[in-house]
Formats: sequence, structure tokens, C-alpha cells
Amino acid sequence: LNCAEQLAGLKDNLKAVFDLLRLWFRDHLLKEVESANVDMTDWHPAGRMLSWNSARLNNGIDAVQQAEKELFFNCNATLVCEVLLFRLQK
Repeated sequence: LNCAEQLAGLKDNLKAVFDLLRLWFRDHLLKEVESANVDMTDWHPAGRMLSWNSARLNNGIDAVQQAEKELFFNCNATLVCEVLLFRLQK
């Protein structure tokens, strides 16, 4: 929740953060397709290993797009970021 609050605090730069997240998911999805590897491993900032498959990467892109729509409709930025981060943890 603290992370979501800090993320929402970026206000004018939040769109850029969402764009970077979408690019990250897209790039990793392309790497997976190119390597034909079903499970891809990446490092979580906290040092934990995470497994990202194509379904999870696509869900990440969808979650970012949904968050952008919610902000467009003037939803509370902190709540949007909280929901986004919860969706990305699934």
C-alpha cells in the first residue's frame, strides 16, 4: 500500500510510469515468444525470483491498460495504483 501511495504521488508522471510498465511486459512477452520458453524467470526488486509466463505477462498489460482507463475517468489515483499492484501480484 505504501508503494501504491508513492506511485500515485507521481501524479503528472503516472502516465509515463504506466507506459514503462506496459513496455516492460511487452518486451518480456516478445522475449518469451522468441525463445519459445513457456516460463521465464526475472528478478523481483526485493530479491525474490518470479516466474512470468505469457498469460501473466498479458494480464499485466491488461492491468496497466485498465489502470489508465480508470485514471482517464478521474478515479482516485491511489486506489487505482493499489488495484494495479494487487492485480500484478496475481
